[in-house]
Amino acid sequence: MLLIDLLNAADPKAFFTCSFDDLIEKIPDNLVTIGGYPNSLSSINHKKLFRLYREEKLAVRRRGGRKRAIGTRAPMTVPMAPNDRWSLDFVSDQLTDGRRFRILTVVDDCTRECLALVADTSLSGPRVARELDRLMIERGKPKMVVSDNGSELTSNAILTWADQSRVAWHYIAPGKPMQNAFIESFNGRLRDELLNETLFTSLAQARVALGCWRADYNRASEHPSVYVVEEKRLC
Repeated sequence: MLLIDLLNAADPKAFFTCSFDDLIEKIPDNLVTIGGYPNSLSSINHKKLFRLYREEKLAVRRRGGRKRAIGTRAPMTVPMAPNDRWSLDFVSDQLTDGRRFRILTVVDDCTRECLALVADTSLSGPRVARELDRLMIERGKPKMVVSDNGSELTSNAILTWADQSRVAWHYIAPGKPMQNAFIESFNGRLRDELLNETLFTSLAQARVALGCWRADYNRASEHPSVYVVEEKRLC
C-alpha cells in the first residue's frame, strides 16, 4: 500500500484523474515518513513504483470516441414525387478578408430543385432545425431527409426535430459521400459556377449572389427528373 499512502498524502483524488507521470509530479519530495517508509521518492525505484501503480489498477481509463447518431441504414428508395426525399450538406468558402463562412444546401432529390442556400459564419444544429421548419412551411413535410454524419446533423437538436416532425432521417455510411450523390453533384456545380468564380467581400453580398444563382438554377431546368419531364408533357 506504499503507493496509495503516498498518493493520499499528496492528493487523495489524484489517482482517479491523473496519469502516472502527473502523479509523480504531485508527490512532494519532503513527505513525512508514512508507515516506516522513507520520506523521499529518490530512494524508491521508479520501475517498482510504476508496477505498483499498475497492480493497483490506478491507470486512467481512455475515453472512447463521441457517440454518433446511427439513424436508418436500410437502402433508400427511389424518390418518385416531390418531398419524397431531401438531401442536406454543407459547403465552405471565404470572404476576401479571410473570414470563412458555410453554406447549408438543401435539394429535393426528385425534382432536383434547390430548396435553400443558407450562408452564415456558423450553422449549428438548432439553426439547421429552424431552416428546416421554414422549408416545411413553404414546401410541405418531406418523407425522408438524407445527410452525412457531421456534428451539426447528428446533434440533439436535429434528432429532436426529426422525432417531433415525424420525418425519417437517413445517415449515409461514414466516408461514403457517393451515397448522397444528388447533393454532392449539386455542390460541385455550385462551386464550379459560383463560388470559384466570385470574390465575396461581405456575407450580405454572398447571400444575394447565392439567391440569384439559386433562382437561375431552378429556372434552367437542365436537370430534368422523371417527375419534371412528366409534368411538362402533361402541360
